[in-house]
Amino acid sequence: MTALTAADYDRRRTWAPTIAAELLRKDGVAAPFRDEGKERCGARGFRFCRQSSTWYSFATDRGGLSATSLIRFLQPDYTREDASAWLARFLGANPGGVGRLEAEGEEWTPTRREAVAALCRHRLDTGENSPGATYRASRGLPEAASEGML
Repeated sequence: MTALTAADYDRRRTWAPTIAAELLRKDGVAAPFRDEGKERCGARGFRFCRQSSTWYSFATDRGGLSATSLIRFLQPDYTREDASAWLARFLGANPGGVGRLEAEGEEWTPTRREAVAALCRHRLDTGENSPGATYRASRGLPEAASEGML
């Protein structure tokens, strides 16, 4: 696995809009996006909050906070290691500084609310000693899938 340093945290967050645009590019042509308030909106309900770098797909009810979860969502065949390696290459090709996010305000965008809610539901359902895990264990059911929300 390719290690990413803690110093790259802000770089990963702030480059996320550019990462999404890069991964959604087809045959060298940028994917169509439109800006609505503090959100960038793409095809099939995909939205990105330009303040917090949270992303959410209203079509699939999946969202996240991290650049690697965004990469794995947009490239479903990627493993966590593949996404980390792609991100390390991207950051290496875009050295210095950070990308651009807008200043965060008090008001949360719909994308940010849904992404955080999806992450909370995921953690409640899959975390150790979570209500979901306790219920599944009491019924002898398998663990919940944990793809896509890290």
